[in-house]
Amino acid sequence: AQEMGISVTSIPTNTTYYLMAGQYLPSRPTFDANNPFLKKEVRKALNLAVNREEIKNAFFSENDEIMIGPFMHPTMKPTGLPAEEWQEVYSRWEQWFQENYQYDPEEAQRLLAEAGYPNGFTLTLYSFDRPAAPQAREMTEALALDWERIGLQVDLVNLEFQAVRGMYRQRAEENMGVAVWLGTSRWDPLVWNRAQ
Repeated sequence: AQEMGISVTSIPTNTTYYLMAGQYLPSRPTFDANNPFLKKEVRKALNLAVNREEIKNAFFSENDEIMIGPFMHPTMKPTGLPAEEWQEVYSRWEQWFQENYQYDPEEAQRLLAEAGYPNGFTLTLYSFDRPAAPQAREMTEALALDWERIGLQVDLVNLEFQAVRGMYRQRAEENMGVAVWLGTSRWDPLVWNRAQ
């Protein structure tokens, strides 16, 4: 039998990210007007509380990068958008990200208090494996620790991804009222091209 080797790409091929879940449309029968995630200050606080650099160093290789968002990388561009336009768009987003979303747990706590949650709140964080992210469960635990440091109470639930998929497909309030789950995506050449 021939041994398998490991190849390292020179361009991004996969992203790993977390999504805040919930029913945000008032027209949905399961809409909850008290969902903390409806408040921008809460969403920003949770972002500021995540030590991305520490997570990257703990779970990824030196070749991996912190991105400003899923599919937001200078070497990628949406299909149909000229490369020079994409570079301009990306540069603006990158500057905005650097100015607004660097690790700052003290500001995160201030924003939570401003949003009406000085003592935090409880949220559900689903922990599950993904084929494209073998480190997913450990990353989720690290995320929970970051959020607990700013005063949130994290209900960490271990389960299989199929169970999580069923929850958000059903749009069930009791499952997705205040929840976070991990996503992974590979670059789709039908939507994204390499910026030249």
